[in-house]
Amino acid sequence: MDLRELFRITLRWLWLLILGAILGGVSTYFFSIYQQPVYASTAQVFITQPQRNQLADLGYYNGQQLIQTYIELMVTDQVLSETAQRVDHIVRENQISIQQVRDTQVIKVTVEDSNPSKAAEFANMLVIVFLSLIHI
Repeated sequence: MDLRELFRITLRWLWLLILGAILGGVSTYFFSIYQQPVYASTAQVFITQPQRNQLADLGYYNGQQLIQTYIELMVTDQVLSETAQRVDHIVRENQISIQQVRDTQVIKVTVEDSNPSKAAEFANMLVIVFLSLIHI
């Protein structure tokens, strides 16, 4: 197969390549127009080791265990329903991401929603409700 034959084959099927690129671009454009934007808001909370005389039940946890326990407790039904009631907006558990900031005692709460102000309000209120429920 020489260069001329390769060029002839390419020209013969060039319309298919161009058609594929146009269809891909048009479908991506229409998909992006109809997709609802999602905004993310983040709140952070600093967790300290409780004093043993204040919280005897949590006194045996080390810092890492305590942070992981708090992360699990923040997405319980009680905390989420109380937060939703206070902000008058429901956010599903899959819209919330809670993680420890690497090598710190900080928990980062991220809430995604189609309304940016509601995402921020929910993230902040989630931290407030959680802290009030554990009495810190």
